[in-house]
Amino acid sequence: RALFETMNIWFGYSRQTTPVNYMHFHFTSADKIYEYYCLINLYDMILALGYHLCENGYYKHIYALPNPQYHQEDEDNTFVFEKDNKVLTLYFQPVIYSRQMRNTNNITLFRTDRSFYVPDFLVKIVEYTSWERTSIEKITYGVIDAKWRNRLVLTNKDVAGSLNDLIMKYVFSIRDYLTEQPIEFLWLLQGKDDSDTNAPYFFHKGNISQTLSNKFRYSSAILQLTPDYGNKDVLDALKVFL
Repeated sequence: RALFETMNIWFGYSRQTTPVNYMHFHFTSADKIYEYYCLINLYDMILALGYHLCENGYYKHIYALPNPQYHQEDEDNTFVFEKDNKVLTLYFQPVIYSRQMRNTNNITLFRTDRSFYVPDFLVKIVEYTSWERTSIEKITYGVIDAKWRNRLVLTNKDVAGSLNDLIMKYVFSIRDYLTEQPIEFLWLLQGKDDSDTNAPYFFHKGNISQTLSNKFRYSSAILQLTPDYGNKDVLDALKVFL
């Protein structure tokens, strides 16, 4: 609790809310602090868009990991929300495998080459044909990565963890084994304020892409999420899919 309050002070986050009542934070770096800051913001934004947490809608899933050196956090990592005919799952540091596993925490994605991926966040939206939720109409996946970096670093294609790097990693190397389709969106959350620009940075800049009214559907993007700048861009992007 003391660490969480310290995080609030450090980021200027005033509301004392957490995704669950008993979340224990393990802060080893500014990057890790920013990941939790993004988790709390995403959780609150989903609620602000009219979703509510399902009964018993949060839990910790223990992933079977090919690499024993990978550390799984102690807190809940799966949050399930519902609204009308949609069920949304927010995964915190899920594992996307390259081979068939017995229990994937209801994630139907796989890595097309070897080993596994652990994105910061995975969003899964299941849309049913009706409120009774007896038949699935569409499943949408999206990856969100929290980056405690500025815009210059995130747009440098030669830097690991940049937008270009993560597009190759997540957009081109992940598929849904039920539909054989890739994820529908990839957003990098920028944690450091820039003096030059705060506007969303879109990967696709062709003439047609730039004229479309809803760019979030057609391009990966860098979205700034900081206490000074706020969450407007991330909220706008979420509205497109939620």
